[in-house]
Formats: sequence, structure tokens, C-alpha cells
Amino acid sequence: ESSTPFTVTFDFVAADDPFEPNDNIGAATPLPTSLAIAPTIYPRGDNDWYKVWIAQPGLLTAAASAVDEAMDVYIQVVDLNGKSVRGWTGPDRKGGDTLLEAELPEPGTYLIQVGDGNNDAASVKPFELSFRFDPVADENEPNNSFGGAVIVPPSGARQAAIFPRGDEDWLAVDVDHPGELVVLATNSPDNLDIYMQVLNADKTPILGWIGPARAGGDVEGVADLPTPGRYFIQIADGNNDQSSPDLFEVALAYTAEPDQYEPNNGPAEAPPLTLGGQILFNILPRGDNDWFRVEAASAGELAIVIDESPEDLDIYFQVVDADQKPITGWVAPYRKGGVTEGIADLPMPGIYFIQVSDGNNDARSVTHATLTTAFTPIAEAFEPNNSFGSAVPIELGESYRATILPRGDVDWYLLEAPRAGSFVITVDEVDEDLDIYVNLTDAEANAGGWFGPPRKGGVTEAELAVPAAGLYRLQIADGNNDARSAVPFRLRVDFK
Repeated sequence: ESSTPFTVTFDFVAADDPFEPNDNIGAATPLPTSLAIAPTIYPRGDNDWYKVWIAQPGLLTAAASAVDEAMDVYIQVVDLNGKSVRGWTGPDRKGGDTLLEAELPEPGTYLIQVGDGNNDAASVKPFELSFRFDPVADENEPNNSFGGAVIVPPSGARQAAIFPRGDEDWLAVDVDHPGELVVLATNSPDNLDIYMQVLNADKTPILGWIGPARAGGDVEGVADLPTPGRYFIQIADGNNDQSSPDLFEVALAYTAEPDQYEPNNGPAEAPPLTLGGQILFNILPRGDNDWFRVEAASAGELAIVIDESPEDLDIYFQVVDADQKPITGWVAPYRKGGVTEGIADLPMPGIYFIQVSDGNNDARSVTHATLTTAFTPIAEAFEPNNSFGSAVPIELGESYRATILPRGDVDWYLLEAPRAGSFVITVDEVDEDLDIYVNLTDAEANAGGWFGPPRKGGVTEAELAVPAAGLYRLQIADGNNDARSAVPFRLRVDFK
């Protein structure tokens, strides 16, 4: 013990945090999105909560500086459901600065939690804590899903952003006609490799994912829209591993094809054409086949010409009958972009189809080609008379007009002999390409042999004996079945 007095000194230093109490989510202090404050972490284990409300997506930056050397200040951001938006972020060392950047994906309220790294230190010394919010002016948001796609005009430009990380933007366009849609992304942030694809309403890709040569590069692609309807453009970062609040431009350019006959990709969809007319059509998309239906009132010669073709296409056509049996086979152009022309011999009245496609189905073009048809009916009314059983009766002493069309055509005529004698056959006014031969058979189909002209285009004369009265059949054909002509010749049969 001692009778000597001593001095006891008390000192109180306030932990001057004006935002307390804010130690839990329910007590979170509401703050504007841009503000600087000076809070404390006191006592040990103290956690401070703040909440901010944003009207649109953007980047929230929180910075802690001038921190007591005993502490390492950590910060995280969560949504109202407690789901982490940006996990705990801290300094490199105790007393160091902390910088957190949180990508806030949609409008709403967010919570900011601040505390010591291990809840093992505290200080009455205030530190500097600042918040800044930079909105992302993406006019299309929210459009993060197929169902949330923003409908935009099929031609035009708009600003977009891939924000936050993992963001996908969806646009939708409505078109009333098949055509070509060009998609273009430019002025991309240097850390993004923008990829795009185009899908139809069934989410089937029309144009698969296309991307840039490098991060920050431009992206351009062309999607062929095969039918009217709604199409979707999906935009994302290449690996969904980057984001940026900076805007880039997405431009769309739609060109409707002038082909008014789509969809006509098969016989069932083939629109009717008027013979002797001219139409415009497109080979679009790649692999497109166009079908047209024509109706011939008689047998005849159908001439088809395809000109004004795009330079990268070699357009082929074929003509088939109503059973899709080929009449011509595929007719080729002289070269890519060249004229395609050919003739189809229609053997009888009826329905026929013209099928048009690119040579290897490996090219397409929004530029049109021109299809022209011209029909020359044959003069005779005897077809079909291509067999013994379908022989057409003709009168003795009368002149008739007939044709050999198509190549390989053989015509049969029924003759009646009044008695034993001879049929005198005369075939003249013959096209220079033909050498007309005749043959006579009796009722039992016994043939007497073929008689022809001295040269192509020459007159055929034959006197064919018959042993008795009765029915006989006259068979007429080109000499080697290697020529045809829509120009009629004259046939006369006399009897003596």
C-alpha cells in the first residue's frame, strides 16, 4: 500500500459512423448510387449493410481507401434474395485499398455488405468508402431470352451492349416475303468477341454462329430467309466470359427477293404459269429448288430461256410430266451467269412442271433471274396415236398435217381398203431435219417393211399393196428416231 496518490486518466474515442445501426440486411442503410461516405468497422465482427436502387442495368463501383493498417476491408453485392451478384472482394494487404465492380443485370434494389476480411479486426478510425453507378444505355434491354426478344425493323441500326457477363441479347424481325438479311456488328469493345446467329420461329438456325477474326473485330453475315414470318437474332460474347458497359452497333439490312412465287419448293406448291410469258425468280436460300406448273392445251414444243442470271449461279432446269417423269432431263447453261435455254417436247395435252435450281445447289443470290417460256402447239389433232392399238382413222384421198414430236415419236393411222389394191402414200413439205419413213401392217400386225425419202427433208412416196379389203395400219416415224420438229408435214393416202 502507499499513501502517495496516483493519477487515473480515461479517454473515449468515438467510432463515429453516422449510418449505424446497419448490422444486418433488414437494417441496411439506403444510399444514392453515387456517394462518398466515411464509415467504421467497429466493434470487431461489425458488418455494415447498404442498399441502392437502380432504374436500369449498369456497373456499380465500390472503393474503400485510407483503411486502418490493422484491417482488410472486404465488400460484396447481393440481390434482395441474398443471391450473390459480386462475391467478396478485398485488398492485396491489410490497410490496402479495395475496388469492387459489380455488374447489375436489371433494375431493382441491391445490397452492399462491408466488413473486415476475417472479422478479427476493428478500428474507430473511419475509412473512405465511395460508390459510383454507371448505367448501360442498352435500349433493347431486357431482351435476354428467345421469349424476351425485342421486335425491331428488319433494316436499321441500334446500339447494344453485352452486359453483364453472360448476357445474351435477342432481337426479332418480321418479314412478309423471303429475302436476304445482312447482320453486322461494329465498334465492339476490345475485350469482346461478338458472335451472332439467326434462327427461325422454331429456334432452328438459319445462319449458324458467326464471329470476328479477333476480339473487338467486326462481324458480318448473311442469312437467307426462306419464307415470310418471324426470325430471331441472338447476340453474345464468344465464350460468355467477358462483358462491357460500352455500346456497340448492330445493323440489319433486309432485301426482299423479287420472286413472287415462293414458297414453291415442290410440285405440290408449284404456282401456275401462263405459257408465253416472262417471270422473275430467285435461287434463295442455297439449295432452293423452284417449281412451276404449266398446262398445255395440246401437244407441242415448249421453249424455255433463263437469262439475266446472277454471275455466281449456273441455273439448270428440267421439265417433267404430271407423274414427275422427265421430259427433258436437266438442261445446263453455257457458263455460270450464262443463258440456259432448251426445248421440251410435250407429247400430249396436260399438266407439266418446270423445275429450276442451281447446278450443284452450292450458290444462292438475292438478285433475280428471268424465266421466259414460248409454246408452239403442233398442228395435228391425232395424238396420242403412238401405238398399234391407238391408231387414228384417216380418210383416203384427204390431206392431213402431222408432226414427229417429241424425238422418237411414232404415229399410227388406221386405213380401210375397199378391196384388193394399193395404198399410195405421199409425205411432203417435210422439215429439213426429218426423213419420214412409212410402214404398213395388217390387222395381225404383220409389217410390210419401211419406205423412206431420198434425203432428209425429201418427199416420201410409197405404193403399198394390200391383198384384200379390210383394216390396215400405217406407221410413220423419223428415219433413225434421232430428230423431231414442231413444223408439220403433209400426209396423203390414196387408193388404187
